Amino acid sequence: MIFLFSDSIISRPIKIKTMRKANANGLHSAQPWNNAILGSLSHVTTTYARTVVALVLAISALAVFYTARHLEFLTSRNQLISSEKRYLQLDDEYAEAFHGLEQLVVVAEGPDLGETKAFVQYLGEELMTDKEHVQAVFYQIDTSSLQGKKLLLLPPADLRSLREKVEEYQELIKDLAIAPSLNTLLTAINRKISSAMVSHLTKGFLGLEEPEEEGEKKTTLSLSFFKSLLEQLEKALTSSQFSYHSPWADFFGNDELAGDGFLVADNKRFVFLMVEPQKRSEEFNARQESITAVRHRIAELRKIFPWVQAGVTGDEALGNDEMLAAQADSSLATMMSLVGVGVLYLLFFRSVRRMLILVMTVIVGLSWTIGLLTLTVGHLSIISIFVASILIGLADDRVVYFLSRYEEERDLGRSFSQAIHLTFTHVAPGIVTAACTNALAFYAMMLADFRGIQELGFIAGNGILLSLIVTLTFLPALLALTEGKKQWQKSMRRDTWLAGGFARWGVAVQRFRWLVLLLAAGASFLCLFALPTITFDYNLLHLQARGTESVTWELRTIENSGRSSWFALATAPSLVEAAQKAAQFEALPSVEKVETITSLVPEGQEERMRLVRALQPFFAGLPATLAVPGSANIEELRRTLERIKFKLQKDS
Repeated sequence: MIFLFSDSIISRPIKIKTMRKANANGLHSAQPWNNAILGSLSHVTTTYARTVVALVLAISALAVFYTARHLEFLTSRNQLISSEKRYLQLDDEYAEAFHGLEQLVVVAEGPDLGETKAFVQYLGEELMTDKEHVQAVFYQIDTSSLQGKKLLLLPPADLRSLREKVEEYQELIKDLAIAPSLNTLLTAINRKISSAMVSHLTKGFLGLEEPEEEGEKKTTLSLSFFKSLLEQLEKALTSSQFSYHSPWADFFGNDELAGDGFLVADNKRFVFLMVEPQKRSEEFNARQESITAVRHRIAELRKIFPWVQAGVTGDEALGNDEMLAAQADSSLATMMSLVGVGVLYLLFFRSVRRMLILVMTVIVGLSWTIGLLTLTVGHLSIISIFVASILIGLADDRVVYFLSRYEEERDLGRSFSQAIHLTFTHVAPGIVTAACTNALAFYAMMLADFRGIQELGFIAGNGILLSLIVTLTFLPALLALTEGKKQWQKSMRRDTWLAGGFARWGVAVQRFRWLVLLLAAGASFLCLFALPTITFDYNLLHLQARGTESVTWELRTIENSGRSSWFALATAPSLVEAAQKAAQFEALPSVEKVETITSLVPEGQEERMRLVRALQPFFAGLPATLAVPGSANIEELRRTLERIKFKLQKDS
C-alpha cells in the first residue's frame, strides 16, 4: 500500500497498488534504506524517551540562558548594511571627523516664543548636570563674535528698508537715546498719532496699509510695534513665567537682528535643542537609558511650563523607538502565534494533551534557534526580530502532520510502537523534504546584498532545520512518555462540524474542478493588471509605528517647518566644488534643501558694506553710550495711554 500526502493536507490513506505484502504487525518486510533509518530513529526516541526529553530540555535551557546573557539588539540602520559599502565607510569617516553627528533632537513648541526659549534654556541647564547620561548639550549659538557685524547678515532689501525707517523715525530714536524710558517712548507714539491725525492720514496710520496718495510721504507708526509693546507690558505684569521679547523687531520690520542665538525654526514655531548622549557602550540598553533620562527631564519640566509641548526625535531616538516597538510587537506576535496555533489545533483535533505537546515542541524548536543565532550571529535587528513568529507558522506544520498521521494509525487499531513506526516511515520523508526545501529557500536570501536580509535568511533556515530535528526526536519521545502505555481513545476530530465542512468542500472542489481551475486562472490573469501599480515607499517614517514620540515630532517638524533631523552629508576639497555639488543636489527632485559652508557668509558683502555705511550719518549726533533707563512715571503713563486710547477710538 502506498500513501499519498501533500505538504498542506493530511488525507486519508488511498489504496493504489499493493507492491509487497505486509507482515503480521502491519509492517513491510522489505524497506528502503531511508525507512530503515527512520525506523531506527523511532525506536531510539521511544525506547529512551526519558533520556531524549531530558537531553532536549537541557539543551533548550542552556540556549535560553546563553541567549539572555549574550544576545544584543542592533538599533542603527547602518549596522544592517554591508561594511564594504562606500557610503557607509564615508559615514563612519564623517562621524569620526565631525563632532556630534549622532545626536538626540529635542523639539519644543509653545504659544509664546519667549516662553518656549525659556523652557529650552532651563532644560539645557538641567541636562548639563546629568553627566551619567548626557555628554553635551547645544541649544544656543554664541553670537558675541558677531557684535558690530550683524547688519552684514541682512539682505540688501532689508538694509534699504532699515535706512528708510531710521530716517523716518530719527527724532524718536534721538529722544530715546538721550532719555530712554517708557514714558519717552509712549509720548513719542502719542505725538506721532497726533501728527497723523492732523495731516489727515488716519486711514493709513498704525499699519492699516491703506494706499497712499501719489507723492505723499508715509508718516504713520506701525501698529504691530505698538501692539507688541502693549503685549510685552501685559505679560510682564501678569505672567510669572515672563520672557522678554523686544518689540523693536516689529518696528523695523525684521527680527533677524534681535536673534539671541537660539535654534529657532524659520516660522518661529519650534525651538530645538541638541543632546549628545553619553557613549558608555554600543549596547541598546545604554542608549535607551540616555533617551529615557532626557524624556524624564522634559516631563518634569512641563510641570513648570504647562503650555509648552516637547518631544525627543532624531536618528538615534527614531532607531531606539523603532526597536522598542519592534520588540513589543514581535513579543506580541510570537504569543499570538503560539496561542493561535494551540487554539486552532484544539478546535480541529479536540485534544488538550496533544495541543500542549504541539506547543511545547514548537517552543523547544524556537529555544534552539535563538541559542544558535546568539552563538553565530550574536544579535537581532529590526528585520530578524520577527523570525520567531515566522518559524511558529512554519514549524507547527511538521508537528501537525506527524500528530495527524499518528492519530490516524491509532484510530486504525495500531499499537503505540506500530503507530509511531508507520508515522516515521510514511510521513517523515515528506516532512524532511518540505523542511529542507523551506530552509533552502531561506538560505537563498543570503545571496542578497543587504546584511539584514542575509541574517534573516540564515536564522530562519537554521530554525527550520532545528525545528525538524526537534519534531523527529522530542515529539515522539514526549508522545511515548504521555501516551505510550495508555489505552487509546478514538479521535473525535472527524466528528466535528469543521471536519464535515471541509469534507463537503473537498467533494465540491472535486466535482466542479474545471470551474475552480477556470476561476483561479481568471483571477490570476486579472491580478496581472495590478502589477504596474505597485510602487516602492522609500520613506522610513512610513514604516514606523504611528503615535511613537520620535515619529510624531519628526513628522510635525517636517510638516510645519520644512526641517528634518535626517540629512545627508557630502564634502568637497574647495568652496568652488562645494558650490557645484550643492547645485547638483538642488537639481534632484528628492532633495528639499541644500546648505553649504558658504551659506554662513552671505554673498554680496561689498554692497552690504555700502548700505551699512549709508546709515552712519543718521547716528552722528547720538551719544556714544546710552543713558541708564529712568523709572516709569505711572501717572504720566496713564494719561498718555488715555490720550492714545481716545484717539484710536475716535479714528475707529
